[in-house]
Amino acid sequence: MQAPPEDLSRYSWKCSKGHKNDAWSRFCTECGEKRPDLVKCPNGHEMLPFYRYCTECGLPLVLQPPPLPPSSENYVNRIEESLVGRAVRDIGFGEEKPLGPAKEGIVVEERSADGEVIEEYRIMSILGYNPDLSTVTALAVDRYGKNWVLKLLSHDVIREERAGKTFYGVKRRTTMKGVERFESYKRAAKMQHQNLAKVVKALENEKAVVMEFYSGGSLRTAHIPGEKELLEVLLPVLHALIKLHEKKLVHGDVKPENILFTSDGIPKLLDFGALDDIDKPLRMHTPGYTPPKEEKLSPWIDAYAVARIIEENRSIVSPELIQIAEKTFKGEIRDCEALLIELAKYYFTKHHDQRA
Repeated sequence: MQAPPEDLSRYSWKCSKGHKNDAWSRFCTECGEKRPDLVKCPNGHEMLPFYRYCTECGLPLVLQPPPLPPSSENYVNRIEESLVGRAVRDIGFGEEKPLGPAKEGIVVEERSADGEVIEEYRIMSILGYNPDLSTVTALAVDRYGKNWVLKLLSHDVIREERAGKTFYGVKRRTTMKGVERFESYKRAAKMQHQNLAKVVKALENEKAVVMEFYSGGSLRTAHIPGEKELLEVLLPVLHALIKLHEKKLVHGDVKPENILFTSDGIPKLLDFGALDDIDKPLRMHTPGYTPPKEEKLSPWIDAYAVARIIEENRSIVSPELIQIAEKTFKGEIRDCEALLIELAKYYFTKHHDQRA
């Protein structure tokens, strides 16, 4: 019995009526239509497209890749079936360095001596701080010892020297920007996608949110060996952005630092502080990742940022991908679905047969 490829999801198929069938089906389970990509051996026996040898006569077959999707909708569906929620192989995780350990008793004003506890979460270290936005990112554990990320959206970092060591804590400072960002995170909590970071809980009194902790580091610090792996990060992120845009929302701050990896290599898009409705004023942005002079949120902003990530990795990508990025910069590609289609065409042509 010959072993099938490890990844069979890319051999699932749809009949002409749109019924979805798994990789092992020779006929549609709904209407009985014959699978169109069966492969014939030299003796005329029809085999599933991922078989390497005929099961009737034993003669070798030419391994056939799945047919390219015929329409733009199918490109989006194909990415969902083959890459969304999947681990990216062969990437190297970088190291994200926290500011330092949290110190008891100084974390929040007017709290008990054990001030490092916010509700049921104990802050262990400060992962990041944006003083302009009064936003603190902290690693915390719950009562069961599980790691979480606290995004404190109206807080400042304070520091104290003790016995030659520097300890960091957080101090509450309510700001209008913090309240706006908190509302954006609450909206993101309603979105479910395998490549969006999961917002687990909103702490209303603290203007903070609890998020899943991802230990694989960010795209900024990761080692991406080639364009295949880079596309396997960006295509599912684009799919997640398309789902946001379908809800009339724009992420607004896509950049390598905001794409994290789980411990097994699944990319997750996070930082929803800039998320808002399409055509709302652009509240914040990262220079270089937003079209010049763009003042309102639009799907183009998110597509532009993904194209910038491609351009930043020009040392490992082909001229064809740089051309797609440049078309996005010029506004010839103005949304994430159009960008996904262009990148997916290239990916399925050049790299889709390398996942097995």
